[in-house]
Amino acid sequence: GAESGVKVGDRFAVFSIGEALIDPVTGANLGAEEKQTGTAAVTDVQPKFAIATVTGTADAKAVLKRLP
Repeated sequence: GAESGVKVGDRFAVFSIGEALIDPVTGANLGAEEKQTGTAAVTDVQPKFAIATVTGTADAKAVLKRLP
């Protein structure tokens, strides 16, 4: 929301995050595959949240990354 600097018109890429990749030898988490599934444009901003229109697909676990 606004407290995080989000403004109406801001655009974000929407990503689906895959399963964690674990190194079989060390057990270290190597990260996870990220696949862009859409974009989001902010249409309304409140202090703690924002509402966006999504083009493409997004689910409850989607990750948003601000576009330039």
